[in-house]
Amino acid sequence: MTLSVTDVLPYVQIGAGIAAGLGFFLTFLTFRRIGTTEQVKLVEKIKDTLYDLDKELPTIEDDDEDALSLWDSRLFNTLEWYSFLVNKKKITDKSIKEYFKDVIINHYEEHFLEKASEQEKNDADQY
Repeated sequence: MTLSVTDVLPYVQIGAGIAAGLGFFLTFLTFRRIGTTEQVKLVEKIKDTLYDLDKELPTIEDDDEDALSLWDSRLFNTLEWYSFLVNKKKITDKSIKEYFKDVIINHYEEHFLEKASEQEKNDADQY
């Protein structure tokens, strides 16, 4: 019994199909990992900015209204930028969003609810 090319060809085609499918799957995994890495890079910049703001707050004197107002603006602009990225689906990783959920709630309770005037709290355009 001798094997001809026509006898082996179906097995070669099956093998090539499996190899191509495996290649597509590994490419998918790679792109998904790159997407997660990009999300982490975006969030690291936001986290670093929030960390720097938290370090800066104790250095601002309580009676320096301009500096406190600027600090509040920078804090809420940073949180707003994070929210924008989530809403535009640039950040989709559930663990990242879960981590920042606590950060946002903490800043909201510590800074906005304690320091904002009633007018600011009730003005949907401002906050």
